Amino acid sequence: CTEQTMSSFLPNVVVAQTLKEVKATSLRATNDLDKKVGRGLDRLYRYQHQDGGWGWWKDDQTDPFMTAYVVDGLALARGAGYAIESWRLDQARARIKLLLDAGKTERNRPIDNEDRAYLVYALAKSGDVDSRLVGDLFDRRGELQPYGKALLALALRGKGENDRARQVAVDLERAARTSEFDAHWESKRRPMPDFVVENDIEATALGLKALVQIIPESPLLPKLARWLVGNRSRGSYWSNTKQTAFALFALSDYLKVSRELAPDYTLEVYLNGEQVLTRRVTAADVNSGQVFVIERKGVNVPATSSVRVVKQGRGLLYLSSTLDYFTKDENVAAKSTPNLQLTRDYLRLRVTETGGKAKWTTEPLVGEVRSGDLIVARLHVTGARAQYLMVEDPIPAGCEQVERVSGIDLDYNTGKWSDWYSEREFRDQRTALFVDYFDGDATFQYALRVIVPGEFRAAPARAELMYQPTVQSNTGNAKLTFLDRK
Repeated sequence: CTEQTMSSFLPNVVVAQTLKEVKATSLRATNDLDKKVGRGLDRLYRYQHQDGGWGWWKDDQTDPFMTAYVVDGLALARGAGYAIESWRLDQARARIKLLLDAGKTERNRPIDNEDRAYLVYALAKSGDVDSRLVGDLFDRRGELQPYGKALLALALRGKGENDRARQVAVDLERAARTSEFDAHWESKRRPMPDFVVENDIEATALGLKALVQIIPESPLLPKLARWLVGNRSRGSYWSNTKQTAFALFALSDYLKVSRELAPDYTLEVYLNGEQVLTRRVTAADVNSGQVFVIERKGVNVPATSSVRVVKQGRGLLYLSSTLDYFTKDENVAAKSTPNLQLTRDYLRLRVTETGGKAKWTTEPLVGEVRSGDLIVARLHVTGARAQYLMVEDPIPAGCEQVERVSGIDLDYNTGKWSDWYSEREFRDQRTALFVDYFDGDATFQYALRVIVPGEFRAAPARAELMYQPTVQSNTGNAKLTFLDRK
C-alpha cells in the first residue's frame, strides 16, 4: 500500500541525507540505496491519483494524511539530491490546498486537526505555503495534540518564523511526560468522529525532531530518544511500518546533535549468571551492525531466565526486549480481543445458468468435495469501529482462489457476495483483505476451486488493525478432505 511503500522509501531517503551530514556514518557496499529509492519513487508515482493526491491504495479515495506523508517524503528526497518529477509534486500541492480549503475528505468527513497540521507542514516543506494557513494553525494551537504542535513548530521554522517556532516548541517541551530516565508525549488523533487513535510514538518522534531543530540544547533530547528506543515492540523495530519510519526520521536528526557516534565503553552480557558476551565498543563499531546470537535448547532452557547487562565507560547503550512464542500443537484455538472478533466458515458454491444468465448460491459444505468443485471461505469480522483493518486467510493447500465464475466477477460489486473492501490480494498461500474504515461488522467471501485431492489443514485466519497490532483475532485451524474427480 502507499503507507508501507512510503515507510520503506522515507527511511532510505533519511539515511541518504544523514550520510551526507554525519561524516562518521557509512553504508555497506551491498546496500544499493539509490536503487531502493528509485523503486520507491516508481511505486509512489504509480499510486498517485488523478486528482494529484494519494490514498491507502492505488484506486481508493484520496486521504489527507497519505497525501501529506508522500509530499513530505518527495520533498525530503529532492533535498537529498534525488530527481523528482516536479509536475507530480505540483499536482499534489494543488490537491493539498483544495483539501485545506474544503476542510473535509472525499467521504465528507471533517479533516482532523492533526491531519490539517500535517498538510500545512507538507506545503511548507515542499515549497511556499500561504502565511494565513500557518497563522490560522498558530492561533488555534491550543486545539492541537502534541503531534500537531510538533508539525506546526517545524512548519514555522521552515518559513523562517523562528520566534513563533520557538514559542510552540517551548510549549511542547513543557507538556512532555517526563521521568528520571525518559520523556514522551501522549497524543491522540480523531480520524473519524466516533473514535480516536493513540499516536504517542509518532508524536514523540515529531516532537524530538522539532526540539532538535529549534531547541537543540533541550535537556529532554536524550530522554526522548531513550523512550523511543525503549518502546520498540519487536526488539529492533516498532509495532508497525509507519511508527518505525517516523522513529528513524527523528532519531537520524537526533544523531546529528547528540555526539553518540563516539562511544568508548566495555559491554558484558550475562544469561542466568553465565557471561555470554564481552566486548569493547568504540567509534569504529558504529557502522558494524553486528549481531550476536546465544542459543539454549531443550533441557538447557530453564523455566525462567534473567539477562543482565553491564556497561562501563563513555557513551549510551540502548536496550529493548521481546518475547515470541511458538506452538507445535496440531490444533490452534480461536482467540480474540474485546475490540475485534473473527470467524471463518467454508460453504459450497453452486453456479447455475438461467436464460443465459449465471446465478450463484451458497449452501452448507456437506457430503463429498471433489477436484473441480467450488467452495467459499466466509470471514465475519465484528468489533469496535476502527481504521485500517487487515484480514489474512491461509488457503487449504489443495485449492486456488477464483475471481470469476461463469462471467460473474466475485468482488464487492456482486450483489450480496461480499462487503466492501479497499483492496483484495490473492497470494499463493493466502488471501489478504484490507479495509481502510471498518464500521464494526463486515462479512467477506471469496471463492476457491478444489484442484488437488487429499487431506489438508487450513491454518488459522487472522484479523488485526495494521497500526494497532495488539488489537487482533484469529480463528482455529480447519481440516478439509478432497476426493479425486469421478
